[in-house]
Amino acid sequence: MEKVLDRIDLMQGVLENKINGLDIEIKGLNVKFNVLLGAISLLGIMIAVLKYLG
Repeated sequence: MEKVLDRIDLMQGVLENKINGLDIEIKGLNVKFNVLLGAISLLGIMIAVLKYLG
């Protein structure tokens, strides 16, 4: 019985690690997405300024 409980603990630990890894990946993707959005809006502002000046 104890061995079964140990294995359940182990599996829970593995699952938690995988979930944490996923969480980090999702945060990383969010950061990349935010950077991309920032770059796109900056580009938009620059184009608007150029059109206004031009």
